[in-house]
Amino acid sequence: MPLPRFSSFPFERRRSSREPTHQTVRLTFDDRSPWIRGIVYNISVGGACVGISSSKVLPDEFILIFPPNKPRRCRLVWRERERLGVEFLDVSPDTAAGDC
Repeated sequence: MPLPRFSSFPFERRRSSREPTHQTVRLTFDDRSPWIRGIVYNISVGGACVGISSSKVLPDEFILIFPPNKPRRCRLVWRERERLGVEFLDVSPDTAAGDC
């Protein structure tokens, strides 16, 4: 009997675990175009899943501004309609301080 193509047990490919959240952020761009609002659905040391309500074409890199005013440089990894997967390109201030 052949093996099934897809396993019923998903294999986790992420490097670090995700923490569920519901946090409002701003996406800002190097070309100084207007920022857009987003919601972070989950976050990890290396990236996040962000929801936006814009069909705007996004650049490969941009900045997420977390409250109160903490910027994180990001790279767009994937996009599916109104959801984005981003990779953090900088070191989190919390991680740098050893609080992670």
